[in-house]
Amino acid sequence: MIRLLFVLPLAPALLLGLNGTASAQMAGDPVLVKECSSCHLPFSAGWLTKASWRKIMDTLDNHFGDDARLPDERKAAVEAALMEGAGDAKTERPSPFLKSVKGDPAP
Repeated sequence: MIRLLFVLPLAPALLLGLNGTASAQMAGDPVLVKECSSCHLPFSAGWLTKASWRKIMDTLDNHFGDDARLPDERKAAVEAALMEGAGDAKTERPSPFLKSVKGDPAP
């Protein structure tokens, strides 16, 4: 219940994207849309840090219980797009949420 009370106020930010630039990038990046939305809603790359995306990409053989491995060329393209749009990547408009996270708690 306490978790729900914490997450509920964040829902609009998550739905709209914590990083406007990354959200727009995700919506317009055909590699991410094709590869990620074939199984689930694609998430904005800006929602996670580079370290978190690396962890996810390094464990695609058990991606939340599914085998989501990709051929090397496609995996490299997805990972490059995620690194470019990650919340801690240098962007014109960095994620206010990720800027508030101290240290490197990810993944």
